[in-house]
Amino acid sequence: GRSAQRWSTTLELTAPREDAAVDLTTVDAAGTATTTTLRVRGGTSTLTALPDGQSAWLRPVSRSGEVVAARTTTYLNREGTDHGRLITAASLTDLVATWVDPVVLPAR
Repeated sequence: GRSAQRWSTTLELTAPREDAAVDLTTVDAAGTATTTTLRVRGGTSTLTALPDGQSAWLRPVSRSGEVVAARTTTYLNREGTDHGRLITAASLTDLVATWVDPVVLPAR
C-alpha cells in the first residue's frame, strides 16, 4: 500500500464541451465512505488531490455533460523527486462503438 507520503494521487477531470459534474466517492483504510460532487466548467479541466490510502470511484451526475477523467499516481524516490508516474484515462459515459468491415483489395 501507499505509505509515508511516498505515493501521491491526483484526479484530473476535463469537460470538453458542456459543464459537467461527477460524484467522487472515496473510501479510507477504516472503510469510511465519503461522497463529494466535483464540478467542471465546459472547456476546462480541474485537478483534485486524493488523500493517502483511499480508494476512489467516479459516477457522472444526472444530466451532466461529458467528462473525461485521468488518475495520476506518482511515486517519490528517497531524494523526493518524481520516480515514476502511472496514468490512466477514460470517458465516464458509455461510448457508442461502430464496427466497419475493412475492404481488402488484391495487390497488383
